[in-house]
Amino acid sequence: MSKKNAIKFLGFLVNDQSIAVDYFGIERGLSANKKVLKKVLPTLSDNDRNVASYVAEVKMNPQSNSQIPPNGMPQMYQLLNKLFNQCVSGDITSEEALSIYKDSFNETIGGGV
Repeated sequence: MSKKNAIKFLGFLVNDQSIAVDYFGIERGLSANKKVLKKVLPTLSDNDRNVASYVAEVKMNPQSNSQIPPNGMPQMYQLLNKLFNQCVSGDITSEEALSIYKDSFNETIGGGV
């Protein structure tokens, strides 16, 4: 297949409304082509419509500051909860809890806190 024919074929798969409606729906994700998307939406199942609605909402309200927490953070959350409970019950002081948390954080995640 020539490069020109490959481009035509891909354009057909991406932009042809009948292909989108009859074969793919949103199996390959929501179409960026608004005409195709408009044609596909009424044919979707309730679950797929929910997905489309969610994706549209996320596009309208992106979270620019969302970050993936570093490795070890789940353990740090558990330790923080444990230390909180020990402070509340009077088993340790807040200063002791802070010292334990800092040491554990530096061992688990690093960063010199």
